[in-house]
Amino acid sequence: MPSIQIFKKTDKGELCFGLSIDEMKCKCTYEACRAVIISTRLVDAYEKFRKKIGLSCTISSGYRCPQHNKDVGGSEKSRHQTGEAMDILFSKKIAEKFTLPEFIKIASESGFTFIKEYEGIKRIHADVR
Repeated sequence: MPSIQIFKKTDKGELCFGLSIDEMKCKCTYEACRAVIISTRLVDAYEKFRKKIGLSCTISSGYRCPQHNKDVGGSEKSRHQTGEAMDILFSKKIAEKFTLPEFIKIASESGFTFIKEYEGIKRIHADVR
């Protein structure tokens, strides 16, 4: 089981270069959702990835509480619920520097162990299973 960090949903601060607690918190408004669970392996992989691409990234989804994960149609065993996954947008600025296959290759070389491209959506799911 990977090491995890647990933060309050109201906590602020940087997890690593280019990644904040705020970016990784669950996007829901449920009162019961108060924690943010984040794998240290995920943070390490993201930091390596971010430094390799040299551009800021937008995280569209990080940690998800079980109810929010269900609301968005996530898998019952989604790694978002354990803080081991993030969805990263393939922005226009990134597309000016990298092709999507290059972007995915860099993510793989950075320590993400599973990467999924979303069909028709400019983002990838990256996790550390």
